[in-house]
Amino acid sequence: MAGTSGRPDRVIETLISKLYFFGEDVYKVYKYNKTFFGDFSDDRFRHEFYHNDFTWNNTMAPDIYLELRYVKIDGDTFVETTHDMSEDYFILMKKIDDSQTLFNLIKNKNFNIANLELITTEMFTRTERLTDIKKVDMQDLFDMSYVDLDLQNLEGTREWLYMAPDFIPKFEADTIIDTLKNFVSDYQYFKEFDGTHYLASIDNHSGNILFSDNTVSFIDSMPPMRIWRIQNDAYSISRPATDLEVLAGKNYADAMFLKFEQVRNTKLDPKVRAYLQVVAALIQAPYMHVLKETENAQKFWDFAKTKVLELK
Repeated sequence: MAGTSGRPDRVIETLISKLYFFGEDVYKVYKYNKTFFGDFSDDRFRHEFYHNDFTWNNTMAPDIYLELRYVKIDGDTFVETTHDMSEDYFILMKKIDDSQTLFNLIKNKNFNIANLELITTEMFTRTERLTDIKKVDMQDLFDMSYVDLDLQNLEGTREWLYMAPDFIPKFEADTIIDTLKNFVSDYQYFKEFDGTHYLASIDNHSGNILFSDNTVSFIDSMPPMRIWRIQNDAYSISRPATDLEVLAGKNYADAMFLKFEQVRNTKLDPKVRAYLQVVAALIQAPYMHVLKETENAQKFWDFAKTKVLELK
């Protein structure tokens, strides 16, 4: 790996990437896999994905995502080079302490409402900045109606639920997604949505939020599919707030939503909050199942099935 010598301390492999650890430095490299959201062996896609991924993550966690670096192949090794001479890329990161994720802080009851208010304030300071940076590149998405945007997003959520058929039966996945699609199509809020409330979206479930010494970082923040990269501003707060409601108590979710309303100078429709929390729980339930967090997976699935009744 460029800029290193010897073997890494450890390597972590995900579905689409590898993380190489050298002391406090981490090198993030994307595989050449073909995925449902793009082909990493395609030069153009690879180039755009790396650059967008770094922009998202450096904006949301500048203390962790340090540099996008460029490499070329020299024999059987990679050597660092300039952008114009590059054949591939890697992202230089700082090693994190994952015991400080909000998810683990919730599990250990090591947080308070003041912490959540600080996280909320910082979340929107940074997503507003990210929106300013990326809006020109995504103007076509910002011009979409909220109905069209979320109907497409819900089909993505349906496919996500299908990935856990041993946990969530297909007919139950279809039933809840179809209920949500009918709600989006019929409820006046979605038809009259003010596009100025769109923001660049982040994948900010509680496992992707770091909080330590009153410092907040949002890691792995870029949604992989382009259409997922903008959303109603309330979507961002619904992800961690739902984790809190399911795992710690409704009062903590209420505190985050209240701070959101103050920061964004808005009042959130209660049914829209319920809808967004159902979506958030539907994302977490299969994810927890894959992580073998069986009890928590069931909690999120039960929450989604109960919360969706508020939409009728």
